[in-house]
Amino acid sequence: MHSIQSISLAFIALLATTKAQVSLDDGGTFGGCPGGCCIPVCNFIVGDQDSLGAYGTVGFAGTCKQNFDMKNGGTVDLDDDYQATWVYEQNGPGSVAIDLFRKSDKIYNRFEVSNCQLASIGGTQCAPADGGCDLKLILTEAQG
Repeated sequence: MHSIQSISLAFIALLATTKAQVSLDDGGTFGGCPGGCCIPVCNFIVGDQDSLGAYGTVGFAGTCKQNFDMKNGGTVDLDDDYQATWVYEQNGPGSVAIDLFRKSDKIYNRFEVSNCQLASIGGTQCAPADGGCDLKLILTEAQG
């Protein structure tokens, strides 16, 4: 029989190895509206397992679903050497992706975006629940 300690250590190891490489999650930031308001932000989160060496979070204006549906995501800098760009219809009609681009050597990873859901924001909290999109790596270290 396994001890509680060995089961706990195995669970912690599993969590460490299943850390998401990238995700696309809805977030919000407080705005200066009278009485306060929540401004939606679509967060592109890059974990430390990315093959290009990128790490951090960058926010696109609007919800992830709005960026997906309205095809208006644009490009934002993750830091001095990395940027994230929404890419529309490059992989066929209706396709949506996000490129994570390393500027220094013009190499990028492309992630297909799908299954976008709207977040719900309740009460006076600017804390979205659910929302975001699924990402799937479809190009690795391509030359751009």
